[in-house]
Parts: sequence; structure tokens; C-alpha cells
Amino acid sequence: AFATVWDYDNGKVGWVTQLVVRVNARKRYIATSLLQMLKQSWLFCGITALGLVSSHPAACHALSKYTDISISSLDLTFCQCNAKSILAVSPVAYVKDMELRGSLFEDGCTTGAFSCVFTNFYVNHNEPLEALAAYKAGGRWVLGELLEGHEFLIILPVQKPVALPDVFQ
Repeated sequence: AFATVWDYDNGKVGWVTQLVVRVNARKRYIATSLLQMLKQSWLFCGITALGLVSSHPAACHALSKYTDISISSLDLTFCQCNAKSILAVSPVAYVKDMELRGSLFEDGCTTGAFSCVFTNFYVNHNEPLEALAAYKAGGRWVLGELLEGHEFLIILPVQKPVALPDVFQ
């Protein structure tokens, strides 16, 4: 996992820039474990929000576990209210340039997308779409459809920011 942090209007966001698990090592909670390790790192001390864009539903699911919220019961009001201000001040160029898409951000959206961004990255979505179908079949998906050139957007509040240990102060 690769991650960074930056300040935004309402606090400090921890952003997961890469969360990749080799195909033959998936479904072993590796992504979840990597994110849980970030929770204890000095980098993520004091974050008030946590975000990720990914075409893979399992990455979004792992991120929801960081905040102890089930992917099927996410309240995306925080994402809706803060996404624009968080992305606007990102030091990561491709994050800053993303266009918010889906019915969470666009009135009258009819694409089936709910919370996503247009990244202009056109990649093979076969494997993520298979995973998405499994999440939907289990009634565990709230982020909508995955469109070509798009990725899911998930930004969640961190209820109990980890305090910086004395050794780092």
C-alpha cells in the first residue's frame, strides 16, 4: 500500500494512492491488513478523513473496514460534502484533476454510477466487474456502477483520529 496525507478545509485526509494485492494472494485479508497497519503509522496520526479511488470493489471494502463500517451500510454524506474540497487541494496531480461523477454529485445522473470519478484511465475491468457482480448479488454494494474511464470514489470520516505518540512530538 502507498499513501499520503494533506490538509483540507475540515481536517487532514489520509489518501491511499495504491492498494494492490497479487491475484493469487487475494481473499486473504492482505489489503485489509495493509490498511490496518497504516492506521498505526505516524503518517496517518491525526487524520480526520480517509479516501481512495479504485476500480476494484475489494479495495473499497478494505477501506471501509479501516473505519469499522460495513461496505453495505456506508453513509456517503461525508463524501458528498467533502469530496470537492479534498480533491481540490490534493498534492497528487491525478487526484486533483479527477472529475466527480455519479448521482451523489450530479443531479439527474442516469448512468447508474453513484460515487465515482472520471480518471480517464481506460483499463481492463473484467476482474473488478466480476467482483462487483458478487458484491451486488450479496446486496453489499452502495457505490453504483463502474463506468469505462472511471473509478469508484470512497471518502470516509475517521471517527477516532489516532493521536501522535509522544516519541514523534
